[in-house]
Amino acid sequence: MLKLKDVGFLVFLIISLVLFVIAFTSPKDIFIIDDFENGEIVEWKESGFATISYTTVNTSSSENTAIAKITISTNESTSKYGSFQKVINQDWSNFKYGEISFFIKLNDYYQKIYGVDLSFGDIVSGASQSNKANFFYRPTTNDWQEVKFKLYEHDSILGTLNYKNIQRIRFSIGYGDEFYKSNTTFNVYIDDIKLTGYSKKSIYLFISSLIFFVISLFIIFFNKMSKG
Repeated sequence: MLKLKDVGFLVFLIISLVLFVIAFTSPKDIFIIDDFENGEIVEWKESGFATISYTTVNTSSSENTAIAKITISTNESTSKYGSFQKVINQDWSNFKYGEISFFIKLNDYYQKIYGVDLSFGDIVSGASQSNKANFFYRPTTNDWQEVKFKLYEHDSILGTLNYKNIQRIRFSIGYGDEFYKSNTTFNVYIDDIKLTGYSKKSIYLFISSLIFFVISLFIIFFNKMSKG
């Protein structure tokens, strides 16, 4: 027969487990940076490429119907890399322990692409940057692929990142010498750029579950002390 002290331990442990499950199965918060669904792309700009065009088209990814289409031409007179970027001036502080993700597709030549890298932070470039994080990715197929990065696990960072002041998001596309001189035109499609993170409610529930778990451990400890 269970003693009152044992019942207390089980009650606190069960509450802890229930709160833990609820915390990690609750819907996550989602913030759409750009899904191109309104067909607008005028706020996006390019740099680096000598020949580039970008527009929205109705070729759907796994989630949406309107996407960004970036057309890039390579030849010896152009740069081996370029960027596609947007000034956003957003506060990401609620997602600093969450993820950033996007969908990407190429019409061809994914093996030639050295990287489709993502960065965010300052608008300025070069040595004057003091608030910028970089994430590196190399496409593994021409088909749609979802790319995810944990915001706190960046590949490199300049300065101390201020999540309350994210001024610009930027995709940098680079390729090697052979492809650079090939006089080739190819398309890069980007879609559904978003942040995902646990809601404040989920975080509070998780903290509460830890508190109840610690209390259950204390009950076990005091039970053993009293028996001793």
